[in-house]
This record gives sequence, C-alpha cells and structure tokens, in this order.
Amino acid sequence: MAGLPNAMQRIGAPKLYFDKPSNQFVVLWHTATVPGVPEDPERYWSSQRTLYAVSPDLRRFQTAPKRLFSWEIATIDTFLIANPEGGYCAVVKDERYPSYIWTTGKTIRMSCAKELLGPYPEPGPALSPAFREAPTLVRAPNGIDWYLYYEQYAGAGYGLSMAPRLEGPWVEVWATRDARSGIASRCPRSCGMGR
Repeated sequence: MAGLPNAMQRIGAPKLYFDKPSNQFVVLWHTATVPGVPEDPERYWSSQRTLYAVSPDLRRFQTAPKRLFSWEIATIDTFLIANPEGGYCAVVKDERYPSYIWTTGKTIRMSCAKELLGPYPEPGPALSPAFREAPTLVRAPNGIDWYLYYEQYAGAGYGLSMAPRLEGPWVEVWATRDARSGIASRCPRSCGMGR
C-alpha cells in the first residue's frame, strides 16, 4: 500500500465523502500494520493509520489506496468535512494510549488543510475528553455553531462538544449514558421530518 508498508488486510470504520467542487468521492478507512499480541494489545491500535481512495463513481478508482496523513500518529474514525471558511477539515480519533507524554491519546482531534487531500498538518488539541470515539459533526440548529457528538466507549455513553467555528474553541457541553454510537446528518423538512 502506498506509503504504508506492512498494511494489514483490514478495513476499519469506512467513511464516504463526496466533494462537490471536484465531483469525486473519497473513501476513508483505517488499518493496522502490526497484529496485537496478548502481552501488548496496544501495539495493534498504535499502528493504525488512515487510508483513502478516490473515485468519480464508486466503481472506478483513480489510484491505489494511499495514506491521508504524513505524520506518525495512530488515527481511526477519520472523516472529512468542507470548512465554510475555506479548505477542508479531517476529524480523527487519536488512537495512541494517553500518557504524560501523549496527553491527547484516545481523544477526538481535527486537522484543517487548503486542499481536499492535504497536506494536513498535525491535528490540533483534543476536542473531547479521553476515551471517546465514533465522532460525527453537524451544524447546530442555529446555523452558526458546530456540534461534535462522540461515544464514550465501551458503550458507556455519548457526549457533545460545540464550537462557533471548526477551528474552535471547542467546549464539552454534555454527556449521557442513554445513547450509543450513531451518526447525524442534515435532513430538510421535505424528507418527512417535522410534518
């Protein structure tokens, strides 16, 4: 696999993004490069990297899969979103285990770039507390703020952070034990809701 030697034949948490300006689909997923072992299961998760493939129609792919990020940070659950202020943002789960030297481990983070496929700089600070995953990002009903939902695993609850713009500042506003992994997307009234 381009830029990822020893990629395991595993597709984790695939995501699909359609880029209107370029009229192409970007398929994203993560995979590991080393297997887990009982004495060190974390090495499997620390080797996760985000890959992508581009297609005009989801039948033909322009190139072999490639790494989305050049930096050496374990990432899973990656998805892309157009930044209203220009460019694109990649939302990722930092899959490294948290420690004194890696304080953003197991949190949701973001990296923004001018172009769809980057280059993306290293992601910014944590947007969520530790041990969160499966993020989804939507505009708030007010049309101004952003809502970032995420699961506190394993099945322990769901949380929400919000910000006035994708670049932040982000603040955690609530958490609940009554919800689990999901996705949110915009649905106009014409789709049947609110009638």
